[in-house]
Formats: sequence, C-alpha cells, structure tokens
Amino acid sequence: MQAYRTIQDVSDDGFVKIKVPSGMGQRVEIILLPSEKDGEKTVDGSLTAGMHSQNGFCLQVLAAEEEDVWNDL
Repeated sequence: MQAYRTIQDVSDDGFVKIKVPSGMGQRVEIILLPSEKDGEKTVDGSLTAGMHSQNGFCLQVLAAEEEDVWNDL
C-alpha cells in the first residue's frame, strides 16, 4: 500500500485541491484530519470520541443485545 501525505490550507470556499501522484490508480481513499497549528493540536476530543463510537465493532458487536450482560448484574 502506498501513502501520500500533504498538509494544505483550505480555501475560503471550503475546498482542498489534491493532485494524485501517478501510480496510485483510479480509486483512492481520502481521510481528512485537522492539522497541528503552531505546535498545538487542534483536534477536539469530543470529535475523535464520536468517531471511535461509530466504528463497525461498536455498532455491530458491542451494541448487540446478547452483549448487554452488564445490566443484569
């Protein structure tokens, strides 16, 4: 798997233009993360907490009724 990382400023209209390097194919996955600004993290903890609770494991395994055993104690 190849990875390409770049840090860019978002334009006033909210767009980011990315030139895809040759050899990456016709289909790519794009993940947007806030960048650090002046050495400080700009990621809000509540944002990342929400992303973690919405993954497939949480939604399909932990949310399953048969996994809800702690309420019976």
